Amino acid sequence: MTANLLNALLVTLAFGVTYGLPAVLAAAWLWRRRPPSAAARREAGLLAVILALAYGVRLLHPLRHAYLGQSDAYTHLLFIKDILADGTIRHPAYPAGYHWIVALPVRLFRLDPYLAARYGGAFFGTMLCLGLYGLLRAGGRAFPALLGAFLAASCPVFGILIKTGVGAFANQVGLALTPVILLAYSRFVARARGGGAVLTALLAGLAACVPLMLLRLGVVMLAERALALAAAAGGGGRAAWRRTGRLALLLLPAALIVALQFAPAGSAWWRVTGEALTGERLRAAATPQPGPVQAEPARTAPCPAAAVARDYLSVKRAGLGSRWMTLAACGLLALFAAGAVQGARRRMPLWRVIGVFGCVTGLQTLTGVLEFSRYQRAGWSFMIAAVCACAWLGFEVYRRIRPAGLRRGLVAAGAAACVTLTLLHPPGHLNAVSSAEDALVRLTRALAHREAVRAGVRVPVACDAPLPAAVAAALEPGLPAVLVVRSTSGAATRGFWELPDAVTVRGAPLEIVNVRQEADLRAAFRPGRQLVVFLDRARRIAAPALGSVAALDPAQAERYARWQYGHYAVNGVIRDFLDALPEDAWRRRAVPLGARATVVVAVPRAGSGAAPPGGTPRRPRSAPPPP
Repeated sequence: MTANLLNALLVTLAFGVTYGLPAVLAAAWLWRRRPPSAAARREAGLLAVILALAYGVRLLHPLRHAYLGQSDAYTHLLFIKDILADGTIRHPAYPAGYHWIVALPVRLFRLDPYLAARYGGAFFGTMLCLGLYGLLRAGGRAFPALLGAFLAASCPVFGILIKTGVGAFANQVGLALTPVILLAYSRFVARARGGGAVLTALLAGLAACVPLMLLRLGVVMLAERALALAAAAGGGGRAAWRRTGRLALLLLPAALIVALQFAPAGSAWWRVTGEALTGERLRAAATPQPGPVQAEPARTAPCPAAAVARDYLSVKRAGLGSRWMTLAACGLLALFAAGAVQGARRRMPLWRVIGVFGCVTGLQTLTGVLEFSRYQRAGWSFMIAAVCACAWLGFEVYRRIRPAGLRRGLVAAGAAACVTLTLLHPPGHLNAVSSAEDALVRLTRALAHREAVRAGVRVPVACDAPLPAAVAAALEPGLPAVLVVRSTSGAATRGFWELPDAVTVRGAPLEIVNVRQEADLRAAFRPGRQLVVFLDRARRIAAPALGSVAALDPAQAERYARWQYGHYAVNGVIRDFLDALPEDAWRRRAVPLGARATVVVAVPRAGSGAAPPGGTPRRPRSAPPPP
């Protein structure tokens, strides 16, 4: 735990100096011009405590677990390594802005990219809390701003939103930018000085990182402009139309960035991306293309553009799978609608923007309309809107409680309860890739360090768990080791990402064989190599354990659970090869790693050819039935 804490502090320092220090210097310059009052200093102190709490809560899971928790995190880690290696990523149709953001502190501080992926998500989660504070503080009151930041920092009710700060994936940047963009947009429609320039820069940054979130905010802006034009129909309509035309111009740089990102991809990658978003096969006679595809055969759609548009506009569900959750969401939707109308009538741009944002994201969450079937992320944005609503409602209740001592006591008790519950049940991800995901990550990184030391290769500083003593004792010190493990992404992805490839120490000469079929395993048998074979126990993921995915789309959750469970069948191929190794040529030793994994170390005996077993390999054995 001490080594993990040191690594987390190192990553915190790297991200803080790279991105936090400029903000601190700017704040110090402003304070020098206008010294803060005693109330402002107290508010700043409370905000600092809340942000520290937000960061600490999001670090609890990474400090205890080595795995990143979802396949997207491992994919993005590989993309970060791609940026560090040659400045581009292996997927020509995927925006690389997020990976450049993470790669900069990694490069400046010579970090291990895995450490940035493991601990860096807490930084973006904390920035989300800071952005919510700024958005709500623009309303003129300190209490709802601090309350909103606290709710997003450690309130268990918003656990799904807090969980986005665990691990590393591109949506973190989009979520952190969302409240800041809403604030800049409200200042733009209020004709505040400099609002347009700031909004243009923020939208361009979002386009470079998460274009689909830009699409969602574009719908929000379109709806807000429609409401503003309707409210100005009786007078001042010309100014509203000019503001709308200027907004269209401000969106052009973001649109240009998206066009430049996708232009080199080509039609094949466009088709693959469309299939990944909609779940439909976009050509009747499609030929296999490189890159990620869906795990199961999809429906055929002869017109790709029409299929994508139809999927985006279609209603996919009615409710959230729970009567009480649906009623709560409908209540919030009505509240946001009322706030948007009142904001339009009273010419309050901030509340009009937040109200429209809540209405759009609430409609998307409840019905799935204006979202793609395989990319439904509006729930996170709706929770950002819900934080704003709860913070302001909490303030209205707070100021009506008398006496003042009672309301302060209630606030302290509520905050203590939230923090206690969150610490007892910290946010984290399900280890869905493998039943022994922690063990696989630690073994891979320990072997990578061993190979780097053996070969005299200098690698980034990392203080991970050492190689298990029993595994180290079974290895031959002078021989290079080959890690053999079943594919963690499945044959459908055609090797686009694999967990061991992502988490291995960058620059370490560790050879990894990800087994999908017999031919993959034969590649591991080379002269002068010893094998470290990782075998994890088959485990079927219960669909309800997938959380919100199971509630919103049970069929998709069940498909994912079956797909992941099918990967374990490859372990049968590996066991067949191990059982067929001749005793006179190989020395084998099995080492248990916890309750769900076994490592088999196979070392060639002196003078043997270390060849794979002969004969016709058996077909993969099916995974055992789930318990």
